[in-house]
Amino acid sequence: MIWQNWAGNVTGAPSAIEVPETREAIVALIARARAAKQRVRVAGSGHSWGPLVPTDGVLVRMTQFAELSLSADKTILTLGPAVTVDQLAAFMIEHGVCVPSSVGIGLGEATMGGVFSTGCHGSGIALPSVSDWIVGVELVTSNGDVREFSLKRDGAEVMNALRLSLGMLGIVTRYHIQVQPMFNVHVVESEAPVHETLAGVKALVLENDYAEVSWMPFNDGIWVQKANRTTRPATRHGFTPPPNAFRDKLYELGSALALDAIETNPALIPDILRASFQMLDPGDYVSSITHYIHNADYGFFLDRYKLIDTEVAFEIDESFDAVRRAFAIAARKIDEWKARGQYPLNVTLGFRFIKNSDALLSSCHGNQRSCLAEIFSYHKTPFFAEFAGEVFSAWLDELPRARVHWAKAFQYVPDMVTRLRAAFGRQFDDFLAVRERMNVDPHDMFVNETLAALFGLPAR
Repeated sequence: MIWQNWAGNVTGAPSAIEVPETREAIVALIARARAAKQRVRVAGSGHSWGPLVPTDGVLVRMTQFAELSLSADKTILTLGPAVTVDQLAAFMIEHGVCVPSSVGIGLGEATMGGVFSTGCHGSGIALPSVSDWIVGVELVTSNGDVREFSLKRDGAEVMNALRLSLGMLGIVTRYHIQVQPMFNVHVVESEAPVHETLAGVKALVLENDYAEVSWMPFNDGIWVQKANRTTRPATRHGFTPPPNAFRDKLYELGSALALDAIETNPALIPDILRASFQMLDPGDYVSSITHYIHNADYGFFLDRYKLIDTEVAFEIDESFDAVRRAFAIAARKIDEWKARGQYPLNVTLGFRFIKNSDALLSSCHGNQRSCLAEIFSYHKTPFFAEFAGEVFSAWLDELPRARVHWAKAFQYVPDMVTRLRAAFGRQFDDFLAVRERMNVDPHDMFVNETLAALFGLPAR
C-alpha cells in the first residue's frame, strides 16, 4: 500500500489507510492501533512537500469531516479538517466574514487541517500567521478520548501548541477560528527593476498592508504585488485573473516544450523564464480580501504543473538588509549552478511578509517582523534537492533566526536533525512540555520517524 503527496517527492507505505466517518470510528481505529503498537498519522490533500505524513503504521484520511458553520454573532467559524481552502473561501464570502491573514493561497484543494497543522502563514506585515486565528480545537487522543480545548478555558500556552502541532497532539476533528467582517483590498501588480525593488523593500513592506515580490531568475525585473484595505467596491470577483486569450494560448502551446526542456535541455531555461515573465499581466483592481490571491499567475502555475517548494522564515532587521541578503544568497547559488550548466531553480524565488506567530513550533515565533523566502521549481527538475540544500544551508547560517517552514520540503537541509534542532532551539522543548501536560499522546502514537528523530522521541 503506497501513499504519495501531490508533487510526488514524498512517499510512504502505511500498513493500512483508514477513512473514518464518525468520531466513534476514530476512537475504534486508535484502539486497534494501540493494541498493535502501531503509529498513526493523518494526511490531508497531500499538498505539503515535507516528510510529515509517511508512516509504516496507520494512515488516516479525514475526508468525511468537512463541516462548516458560523456563530450567530459571526465571530467564530467552525470547520472540519477536510474543508478545503476554496470551500472555506466560498463560505466566508457567502457569510461576509474573513481571516485577515489572507488564506487564498492558490492551491484551492489543500485542506485547512493541513494548513493549520503545518503553520501556513498567509500574508500581511501587521498580522500573525493563519493558524494564530484558532481559538478552539476538538481532537481524539491516543487513549481514545474525545477532548475539546479552548483559548478561554485552557489558556494561550495550550492553544499555541494546538495551533501548529504537526499532527502530534491527536486526530483533530474540529477547529474554531476567530473571524472578522469581510473587507476589500486595492491590489496593484506590476513589474519593477530588481535592484530598485530590493533597495526600497522596507518602504514597500511597511507602507502597504500586504506586499509580496516574486522573481523569475535571469530577469532584470521582479514582480511586485501590494494590497491595501479600501472602502471601494470590488472590481474583480473570483480567484482567477481576467481572461487573456493570447497569454493562455501561449501557456498551452509552450507548456510541453518548457517541461521537456527542463528535463532534457536545461540550457533553454533562462530564455523560458524571460518569456514567462513578459507574459505576466499587470493588475490594478479591488477585490475582497478572500479573493486576493498571492500572485494570481502563481496560482495559474500551481493549477497546471506539479511544483516543489522549499521555504525559510527569518526575522527582518531594522534596515531590511536580511531580505536583500536572502535574495543575494539565492541569486549567487543560481549563478554557481548556471556555471555548471544546470538550472535547478526554474519557476520563482518569492518573498512574503507577516508579523509573527505565537504558535510554539512556528518558524516565525518570537520575531518582531518576519520574511518568508521560498523557491519553486518543476517537480522533476534535476538536482533540485542538492540546490535547495545549498540554499537552505546558507539561509540558515546567514539570516537572523532562520527556521524552515514545516509545510515545505525541509528534508533537503543537510544534517537535517542537528540543523533544525539548533534553529528552533527551546521551541521543541517548550512544545513537548505542553504536550506532556495535556496528556494527549502518552503512547507517542502520533509521530513518524522524521518527527521522532527531530523531537528526540523513542523510535519504533
